[in-house]
Amino acid sequence: MGDIMTKEMWVDSFSESLRCHMRLAGMGQHELAELSGIPQSSISRYVQGTRMPSAMAILNMAYALDCRVSDLIDFGDYIVGVTV
Repeated sequence: MGDIMTKEMWVDSFSESLRCHMRLAGMGQHELAELSGIPQSSISRYVQGTRMPSAMAILNMAYALDCRVSDLIDFGDYIVGVTV
């Protein structure tokens, strides 16, 4: 079984992935907020790594960034205890 990630590790990993995909899309926080329907203040917290978004927010951001959910959040080799 893979290493267990702490909440802080999940938040840091997500924040880094979000910043990377925003750069790739040439998109700032304001534009991502507009396209995803998520308040810019929340986007800012996700980018800063001070808050983890809900599953629905991750879906909306992935759609707005034209990427897969798994591009934003790395589930590793195990998702809900099932080997993939």
